[in-house]
Amino acid sequence: MSEILGIEIKKDAIVAVLANIKGKKYSIVNCQHLPLESPDFEKNHFIKELKAIITKVLKNRKKIKCIVSISPDFVTSKNLTVPFKGYKNIEQIFLNELDGRTVTSINEKVADFSIINFANEKESENSNILAAMCDGEIINLIEAVLASFKLKISFITISGAYSVAQNITDSDKIDPAKNYLFIDVQKNSASISFVNNKQIISLQSVISNSKQKQPDHIAATIKRTLCLFQDSFAFNLSPDLILLSGEISSKDELERSLKKHIPYLPEFKTINSNDFVTFKMSSGAQWIEEKMYNAKALLSLHILNKKYLDFSSKPITFSETLKANKKKVFKILIILGVSLTLFIFGLMHNIFKIDKELERVENEIVTIFKKNFPNEKKIIKPVVQMRENIKNITKENILKSQITINVLVSDIINEISSAIPKQVNLSIQNLSIAKGLVVFEGETNDFNTIDIIQKRLEKKELFKSVKIVSANINKKTRKTNFKININLD
Repeated sequence: MSEILGIEIKKDAIVAVLANIKGKKYSIVNCQHLPLESPDFEKNHFIKELKAIITKVLKNRKKIKCIVSISPDFVTSKNLTVPFKGYKNIEQIFLNELDGRTVTSINEKVADFSIINFANEKESENSNILAAMCDGEIINLIEAVLASFKLKISFITISGAYSVAQNITDSDKIDPAKNYLFIDVQKNSASISFVNNKQIISLQSVISNSKQKQPDHIAATIKRTLCLFQDSFAFNLSPDLILLSGEISSKDELERSLKKHIPYLPEFKTINSNDFVTFKMSSGAQWIEEKMYNAKALLSLHILNKKYLDFSSKPITFSETLKANKKKVFKILIILGVSLTLFIFGLMHNIFKIDKELERVENEIVTIFKKNFPNEKKIIKPVVQMRENIKNITKENILKSQITINVLVSDIINEISSAIPKQVNLSIQNLSIAKGLVVFEGETNDFNTIDIIQKRLEKKELFKSVKIVSANINKKTRKTNFKININLD
């Protein structure tokens, strides 16, 4: 025989149920519902009231197992797709995706996740997960209070639609090919869970506000979740059956609100604590069904050994990750240290080699400079000085070449002019000089004049050969057009 304490923590109340387990017989020994004085979850009030309800339920019992569920209002949940397979790989990276934060910035958070597989899902290298994160301060407060009573915590999970759905997901009543929507309604809040392929694949918390009625708010959240799955995963999550639990004051009003947002509204079914493990009520146990059924769902999770998100047994925090992987971290640090040392050594060696090579090149440049510019006495920057000297030499050579070309052209013109008889009527139409060839074209009165000019040009030392290329009489002017080629080479 063993006893176990189940505690459900809401924002406005705490429920504690003490159960007795003997084989396959289960009974409720004591149960208490305590409204919280501070609805804003003030730390000191919470500690005081949690201690008070535990004292009232346990009645001096110590060293017994304790399981806890916290309201979905305390939890941030998210559906993610990660490019990994395998639980350990996902465990190392999924916190980076929650709220777009890094691991180091959420070391005050605790989180867990479950891998989900959609029905008829194609094989992929990616994994879909349902990730949940809770404020570490709340978990620390709970654990500290329970430790003061010497209670051993088995797990801390999520209450509401999550724990209700988790009790039923793998039962024979659930068709893996169908979608199920669990709605758990509380006084000022609600939670919804979608189930597909016998898994909880989405969890949402709905906190009531003055601007929107609770049924409308629930319906709007459901519609938003359906659209999200359609857009993000191309998966139709429309429910085939809706299962209701909790403090449902107006089922008809909720049904009307859902009709506005869901085109096809399926059948409704109400769930109560009789759908979980059957407990016998001990005399004196004051059971309040609508306020305590979630605590019974929590106890059923433990008894039936169901899977659940756990913020206690496997908290994934930065500091605890370091502790759990001390040896690995130490090895990585050693490898990084050795790698860094080798890198610095290699870098210094390369710098030394480069300095030596630069020194050798500079010495060669100085040697070449001295050889080509022996008159340069002061050598400060040999490369710059060499460049300037080469520029100056190039300018001088260009100037000399231009002078030589100009003198040569003037000589050619003088020689041709002196070869033309003074008494001859001659007009020069073209004179071109290029690549050792002078082309001389013009117009004169008769052929004899052309012969005389050719013979005179042949006598010039500047010209190597002179040839009459053409000589034709212009019928209109009766004058002779000629073309003479003069070779200089």
